[in-house]
Amino acid sequence: MHRAVVGAPAPPEVPGQGLPGSGTGAWLADLAGHPGRRPLPPLAGACLLLLDLQRLFVDPGSPAFLPDWPTAAGPCAALLGTFRRRGLPVLWTRHLHPGEDDTGVIADFGGRPLRRDDPLSALAQEPEPGEIVMEKSRYSAWIGTGLADLLPPGAPLVIAGVTTHRCVLASAVEAASRDVRAVVVGDATATRGPGLQRAALSCLASGFCWVASAEEVLRAL
Repeated sequence: MHRAVVGAPAPPEVPGQGLPGSGTGAWLADLAGHPGRRPLPPLAGACLLLLDLQRLFVDPGSPAFLPDWPTAAGPCAALLGTFRRRGLPVLWTRHLHPGEDDTGVIADFGGRPLRRDDPLSALAQEPEPGEIVMEKSRYSAWIGTGLADLLPPGAPLVIAGVTTHRCVLASAVEAASRDVRAVVVGDATATRGPGLQRAALSCLASGFCWVASAEEVLRAL
């Protein structure tokens, strides 16, 4: 497992008003009536999975910077800070392709191969001691990472990070296939524009996992 770089403090929780930068109203309204908007399952002992928070996606100087990431950064930091304070497990993924890996289907759809020596492949926040960084080379965080063995038995999985329509969606769908109860935190994820974001969240909430705001998850912990 590989470790990475640079952290940020969590913003304060603001009960009843959403978290700083969350902008939750519109997409929550879109999901009204979906099965994934039912009351959250018990989240005692939940594990936080942070997907691909790498400089390629979250550094404003990157050519592949996600313009919606600044809106998701505050809620994501609030989740991370709360999980850390409560001693709950935190897992990170770092998307990397070994030199001999041609990236397979990812290359067919325009994905940039991320190599270990690429500065933009580095994590943009520093995991703390005890937090595990899993290296993955496919969209789902379950493939080739050992996630199934790292997740405590019966623990719900809280998912945040990027990108919503690829790695977040693939990881949450596979969680459902493995009978793992997952919660995707909609305002702590980001992708390329509101259309893809809402489509991905709607798909997930239609039958794969719960989709909630960071504030809702923090209240349920």
